[in-house]
Amino acid sequence: MAYKNSNSLLYKYIWKLIGQECQKNEKLADMPIEMKDQFCKDIKKNTILIFSAITISLIFLFILFTYVMLLTQEENTFTKWYVDTLLSKNGVEQSELGRSMSGTKGLVVRILLPILPGIIMVTIPLVLLFRGIAKRLVRRKINKVLKLI
Repeated sequence: MAYKNSNSLLYKYIWKLIGQECQKNEKLADMPIEMKDQFCKDIKKNTILIFSAITISLIFLFILFTYVMLLTQEENTFTKWYVDTLLSKNGVEQSELGRSMSGTKGLVVRILLPILPGIIMVTIPLVLLFRGIAKRLVRRKINKVLKLI
């Protein structure tokens, strides 16, 4: 199969979505694998471009959100927890940064483990957005192909 040439998770996800659409429609099932492969490459490229633009704007929104949380941390328990968690790791990072490589690995774990819930809260919407963009682009491309057939 042609999709084995690409190891990208996005490419495999798009290939899977096209396969599901092919099962729903007999006309798409008759398409050659090379054409499906080209669809996957085009959709992957478009998904990455759209996601990059959205991610850049989301980074600015996240910075603004963090700034507002720093200003209003006494008003809300969630913001107080979030800000305290982020700021508590600052001292650990600065005090133990000069150790050997084995100490650095432990330092990274001690810093990342407590802020893991915050990292998850930020990344899950991005992953869902990424999947949604890919799914929408697959449907749009399939609809264009069906109109041509």
